[in-house]
Amino acid sequence: MDAGQMTRAAAPAAGPKAGAAYRATLAAHSLAIGPRLAFGVTAASLLAIVGHPGLALALAGLGAVIALLVGRTVLRARADLLVRQDEKNRLIQTLTEARDEAMRQAGQAEVAREDARRASLAKSTFLATMSHEIRTPMNGVLGMAQLLQRSDLSGLQRSQVDTLIKSGELLMVILGDILDLSKIDAGQMEIAKSPCDLRALLSEMETFWAPTAAERGLALTVEVDATVPPFVALDPRRVRQVLFNLVGNALKFTKEGAVTITVDRDRMTDALTFAVSDTGVGINADDLPHLFQKFSQGDASDVRRFAGAGLGLAICRELSSLMGGKVAVESELGVGSTFRVSLPLEETAAPAAEDIAAQAIAQDEAPALSILCADDNPTNLLVLEQLLGAMGFRIRVASGGREALEAMTTETFDLVLMDIQMPEMTGIDVLQALRAQAGPNRQTPLIAVTADAMTLGADRYRDLGFAGLVTKPVQVQSLVSAMMAAVANPEDDADSDLAATA
Repeated sequence: MDAGQMTRAAAPAAGPKAGAAYRATLAAHSLAIGPRLAFGVTAASLLAIVGHPGLALALAGLGAVIALLVGRTVLRARADLLVRQDEKNRLIQTLTEARDEAMRQAGQAEVAREDARRASLAKSTFLATMSHEIRTPMNGVLGMAQLLQRSDLSGLQRSQVDTLIKSGELLMVILGDILDLSKIDAGQMEIAKSPCDLRALLSEMETFWAPTAAERGLALTVEVDATVPPFVALDPRRVRQVLFNLVGNALKFTKEGAVTITVDRDRMTDALTFAVSDTGVGINADDLPHLFQKFSQGDASDVRRFAGAGLGLAICRELSSLMGGKVAVESELGVGSTFRVSLPLEETAAPAAEDIAAQAIAQDEAPALSILCADDNPTNLLVLEQLLGAMGFRIRVASGGREALEAMTTETFDLVLMDIQMPEMTGIDVLQALRAQAGPNRQTPLIAVTADAMTLGADRYRDLGFAGLVTKPVQVQSLVSAMMAAVANPEDDADSDLAATA
């Protein structure tokens, strides 16, 4: 191994610290060889002077060899150094490009998140607006139909009004399904448990669907096991919505035979099991896995034969899950289907007296309450005035928030029904202004009556200080029930209102 090879062998492999050590070693070698070369040249000169030319020549040759070796070593070291510096520069460039790419991707991800947020907000705003715009005129249609239903009608006229109401309610179910899916996607769906009489709920459903079953020549039966308690803690509205979809589908897809609704108590899991069975067309086994997906139906031809938006079963699955349960299906093509919904069983006492009284009030006469109705839509005011006036309530109307606030500074009311989306002053503005000033109605309960079923839920309205929430189109039973609950404990409502504005 020559000196150059020894020098390269001593050189480190790579890296900034290794490069520095390599340069230091090279410098040390140069410093060590330099004095020796100078000594050799000097010695050769002296030998030549004293008469030893041969030895001087040999010594000079050795010096030349050493100088050559040193030069080659320095050149190779310099070349190695340049190569390492080039590798270092390429590594720096690679790392810089990787950093720039990561920053670019992070920026794109942030833009995508912002676009998704804006799209979600635009979707929610659109649905809330459409909900309001559809519910407002439907409130007039169904409200007036309910007024006609309470008047003296012939048998034919009553049948026509019933058909009108039923068609309007079916339209609202479709709208509700679309809005509910959007609320579930946005995490805004609320489950409100309350004492529920399942037998009464199923009786109402049987009464509602009996005419449809009779028209199709089908038998519709309801069976509730004796072990099911009289009252259970459920969200009656959501349970009714799930069963409404399942029974509606069963009747739609059954040409002959029967549709049966059963409720059993599973003592092993302490759960309620609702089953809707039919003798209809059945479902192909290949279609079962995606049956509960949004906008999905068993067969593409079903859309043409039976219509439908394909939202009902998706709603059933989502609502069942939110209530802590699940939904399953068993079906055989050409034989029929059975859909089962299992929900946690929670026994409870009978509902409060005011809730029971609301049913009688909706059909009979009401206590002599003085009620202020505020709404910027004249049709909505007319519906409320005539519906509640027919029950014996004393009604005063206001065509806007400011007019309502002025009325409450001079007159005393037992209850206020307040629209939310009004020009100049919203219903929330009126509530806050009312609680902030002294007056005869500072503690009067206010119920929010709104066509906006998307923006705020019942709990949020209560947090703001409202005594309850009624959505449009107004259902008489729901309205009166909310009214009775509000006037039952006005002090508690007022305390919560004052706390919300404190």
